[in-house]
Amino acid sequence: MQSDGHARMTTSATGSYLVATPIIDGGLGLDVIWQGFVAGVTGLDGSMVRPAWQPVSPKMPSADTDWAAVGVLDETPDAGPALLHRETTDSLGTTHSVRHSQLRIIAAFYGPRAHGHAIALRDGAGILQNQDVIKRHKMGIVEVGQIINTTEMAAQGWLRRVDVHIIARRMVTQQYAIHHITGAPTHPIKG
Repeated sequence: MQSDGHARMTTSATGSYLVATPIIDGGLGLDVIWQGFVAGVTGLDGSMVRPAWQPVSPKMPSADTDWAAVGVLDETPDAGPALLHRETTDSLGTTHSVRHSQLRIIAAFYGPRAHGHAIALRDGAGILQNQDVIKRHKMGIVEVGQIINTTEMAAQGWLRRVDVHIIARRMVTQQYAIHHITGAPTHPIKG
């Protein structure tokens, strides 16, 4: 690592660790995609669909305001990546790591119409046109789980909350600078 915190570019010719390019954003970037999806499918104003976990928590809306919190709970990868070697214009080549994983996303709805927004998400997630944005980010919805009615303690007292879990599949492709083998020593076979 360089002193500025960025990994230096390495290749298979350097003999050191290889770092993928680009580094995949699995945190807040994913939350923003799913935040937009939930806002779009439910009709909630985008400013009222917030990331579930933020460094500084904004003021919670009043109990009579409809809003939602969305976040990726976990990501479970498949057993291993597929490695695909590709030609490049400089004829050195690169290797692409392609891996699939399963995401579990939570959408927590608050306010007087929380249950209705949860139903809108569950049913609207099945509409193919609504899935277009998710597909552009190399994800697909597997299922939208049950609607769970619960409560949450806040400064205002107990708030009604309705949770929905979305299960999605995601494909991540990363590139490594692994070059072609240009030659190898040969030894005659003794027979």
